[in-house]
Amino acid sequence: MPQTIKYLTPTELKKFLNKINKDRDKAMFYLMYLYGMRCSEVVRLTIQDLRLNDNRIFITASKNGISRENILDKTAKKLIQK
Repeated sequence: MPQTIKYLTPTELKKFLNKINKDRDKAMFYLMYLYGMRCSEVVRLTIQDLRLNDNRIFITASKNGISRENILDKTAKKLIQK
């Protein structure tokens, strides 16, 4: 029998992020949640991958070798800038 995948609700995500004290860690978890990034992808991000002026994020160091580009969410941008 296939299992149902349960995602965090926005309220649950907010509660989870509020438990994290370090801004860096909060930004990392938010990026993983929002963009489905693996931990290894987040830790390999560089300043060049974040185009804050253009509201873009480039995920170039993915496990499967496929790069992707996303619009940078306002909340993610705010967390990154802290």
